[in-house]
This record gives sequence, structure tokens and C-alpha cells, in this order.
Amino acid sequence: MADLAQELSGALTLPEVHAAILVAYDAGLLELRPEGGLDRLSASELAAALPGPQGSRLAWVRIP
Repeated sequence: MADLAQELSGALTLPEVHAAILVAYDAGLLELRPEGGLDRLSASELAAALPGPQGSRLAWVRIP
């Protein structure tokens, strides 16, 4: 997801990117998955991720 946010950062703000991702999620076009807790992501990647349930970060997107 951080890659997507970085790609769109010149055209959209991070809240706009998050809103677009949520629209695609609501339409069933994407699955949002939490960061697995393995500390594979940088601080900037985690900052770009959507907030998830119970303090998690939705850092991965899968196309069903």
C-alpha cells in the first residue's frame, strides 16, 4: 500500500489516497490486510498505511 500511496502522492494527499482505497475496498475490488507484525515495513511505510482495527495498520492490498 505504501507503494501505491507514494505513486499517487504527487496527485493526491494521503487522506485522498486512503479515501480512494476505501472506495475500491467497499466496491469489492481490493482486500485490505494488516501488517503481519514482523517489522518488515519502514516507519514511512507504516505511516502511509490505513489505520485498522485494534491499532493495527492495513499495509497490504490484495486484488481478489
